[in-house]
Amino acid sequence: MKRLRILSIFMVLFAVLGGIVTSCETEPVDPLLLTDDTDGTDPTPDPGVFTVKIGGTLFVADSTVATLANGAITIKGYKGTEGENVTIMVPATTTGTYTALMTYDPGTTLNFYTNLTPAGLPSGSATITTINTASRVISGSFSFTGYYSDATQNIPPTAFTEGNFTNISYAGGSTPPVGSGVLKATVAGSAFTAAVTNAVLGSGRLFIQGVDATGKGITINVEETTPGTYTEAILAYSEDVTTEDSYSNILNDSGTITITSIDTVNHTITGTFSFTGDYSDTGAGLPAKVVTNGVFTNVPYVSSVDNTDVFNATVNGTAVTYGGSDLTIGFIDVNEFSAVTLRGTNANHVVELVINEDTPVGTYSFTDAIGALPQATFTDANGLNHNITRGSLVITANDGIRIKGTFEFDVLDGTTVTNTVTAGAFDIEL
Repeated sequence: MKRLRILSIFMVLFAVLGGIVTSCETEPVDPLLLTDDTDGTDPTPDPGVFTVKIGGTLFVADSTVATLANGAITIKGYKGTEGENVTIMVPATTTGTYTALMTYDPGTTLNFYTNLTPAGLPSGSATITTINTASRVISGSFSFTGYYSDATQNIPPTAFTEGNFTNISYAGGSTPPVGSGVLKATVAGSAFTAAVTNAVLGSGRLFIQGVDATGKGITINVEETTPGTYTEAILAYSEDVTTEDSYSNILNDSGTITITSIDTVNHTITGTFSFTGDYSDTGAGLPAKVVTNGVFTNVPYVSSVDNTDVFNATVNGTAVTYGGSDLTIGFIDVNEFSAVTLRGTNANHVVELVINEDTPVGTYSFTDAIGALPQATFTDANGLNHNITRGSLVITANDGIRIKGTFEFDVLDGTTVTNTVTAGAFDIEL
């Protein structure tokens, strides 16, 4: 899954970049220095602007999002309706010039450009010039050389120049963790020992990742946040965390993770795991890899915002809230898109949406075209499925962490409206 894969790469590289970051004139953020309150009031910033020249062609973002949290700054500029975006991730929360992770996703393929050279070293730099803590906006500049993620296509590097972001609104976050972290396992009979470890705990989910010195990685993703033994988790092993394919338990539904302890003072987590991983490219004919003796000890975690997933609608005049076992959220690939599926189940109907995870803020019409998004399906009391073509989806916020929006549609039998869905709303974690 593209979104899960990119987030995994980002988490790892933040840990790595933390040891090679280059900063000049870096200083703590001082609200008195970063805001102009000579008249006794905080200024009203101009709307956020995000631009960069990609191979000489100007990219101007239609919408922007940013976060300043857990020792890092993330800034994204979106353009168009296909999820095209440029992302900058800086392993710091103060002004200065840094080695950063930067990517460009055209939004039309599973591949993307990254500032990591073929040798795995980051190119370019990002400068955070101001952080206005009163208005909560951030400004700066960047440039880098982008390398295509699929090296087999021999696409030459692309220059990203004159990058600027001005008054980008940001959200805050939590306290960084303390801990060294150990993650070990036996993979197909060979020892795996992570050189860097990361974890995110919160919003009903635990995500752990460890990467060794050669770029091999193990990820654990489970919708649980308390000690215990769980069998419903996504576990994966990758020979190279920068590539698309991996060995996971998604197809065979194997694996167990045990969370033995969570240290809420030092923000570390400890436990064990095991699973059998099938190769994601089934046509390659590669045998499964059995992962045993998995142990993670004192892995440092950051706390994600504890926002409960929301999915509700008014169906034929009756307000319905889908939660618990009535709400199912999944992640799938649709054509060239990585999509999130939301399914709300009621005693006499099912409402399901399929949305491109990278959809920027805007209004979109539902479609039933093969491979196109967004799509909606309504299953009536008789078990009949209706593909929706009459209705709209409104994305009100999407920061790559949570996506929020509203929707409404009519269910048709020919030209007759048989069911109505209005006042639909969702706010879910990606």
